Amino acid sequence: MTFAKCQTRLFAPSGAVLKKRCAICPTDDMVVEEEQDGAFTCDGCDRNFNSDEVSFEDVYFPKTLKLPPPTVETPNDNYGISRKAYEHVIVMVHGIRDVGAWQKTVSSALAAPKTEVVQFRFGLYPAIKFLFPRNLSGPAVQRVVEKFRDVKAEYPNAKISVIAHSFGTYVVLKALEKDLNLRLWKIVFCGSVANDQIRWVKFKNRIGDGERPTRDFVVNDCGTGDVWPIFGSAFGWHYGMAGATGFSEEMVLNRFHKKPDGTSGGHGLYFDSEFVTKYWKPFLIDDIAPLAGTGSQGEHLGFFAKVLYHGWLRWICRLTALLVWFALIAAIPLAGWLLYRCCF
Repeated sequence: MTFAKCQTRLFAPSGAVLKKRCAICPTDDMVVEEEQDGAFTCDGCDRNFNSDEVSFEDVYFPKTLKLPPPTVETPNDNYGISRKAYEHVIVMVHGIRDVGAWQKTVSSALAAPKTEVVQFRFGLYPAIKFLFPRNLSGPAVQRVVEKFRDVKAEYPNAKISVIAHSFGTYVVLKALEKDLNLRLWKIVFCGSVANDQIRWVKFKNRIGDGERPTRDFVVNDCGTGDVWPIFGSAFGWHYGMAGATGFSEEMVLNRFHKKPDGTSGGHGLYFDSEFVTKYWKPFLIDDIAPLAGTGSQGEHLGFFAKVLYHGWLRWICRLTALLVWFALIAAIPLAGWLLYRCCF
């Protein structure tokens, strides 16, 4: 097949082209083919040319590419059913400095009949509020409490489960403490900054089915090299390192995870569809016993992070942070006075 030069060049900007050096007919500007005897034949004008009669130019031909199949959204099998027909609502709560961009991936992986996956967003919570000596989480906790009530009103017959990440785990526990009518079916924490010494026994009558052990309904996933819960506990006044050390009681199943390649598992290890499908979906959707993690506690933590396990060193870090806050607060009026003196 031959191609007119003016036509083939239209493919160049698209990127799906193949560049080739070709002979061009001097009469009708067509690509000509070389015969076995060395002559060039043009199908357009039906003439033969010697090599010195044709010109050679770069020509762009359409290139066949093996493209991946288009992504097709899974149809929502729950569309159109009564809100009273829903049996399970899974709530996702994000952490600080984000509004839960990971939640879309997780919700797609958890799709199931008569199950709704809901994103709770309490707004951007900056690190400066997280580390402030005074607890500023009250508004975020209140929003989450109200959202739980809204979900219960919208899906009156559904069990409610939670997936919470980082600061979101702290908010969920505070919501349980604040609203004594809040009942949860299952809980999945990951990268938790909640107090690792918390007494889960005070929630046992409001988690699960009331018959089986609480441990069957609460999973705490930790990265083998996740340092952020440790630093949060060391420099923050209201948090713990449950996402690094696990919770201390046997009422919770602690799991420690590496990356699939065996390297250190970090703070955002959990948000690809493979992890969700393997570790969370069977537990949440099918009520199957959770799989064990692939690592062990602190397997990839450095020496300094492990030293921060000790309470006395964490108190030194907190006192240091407190002195920095005092210095910053004291510097505000001083800066104002200096500005006044310089300007007036």
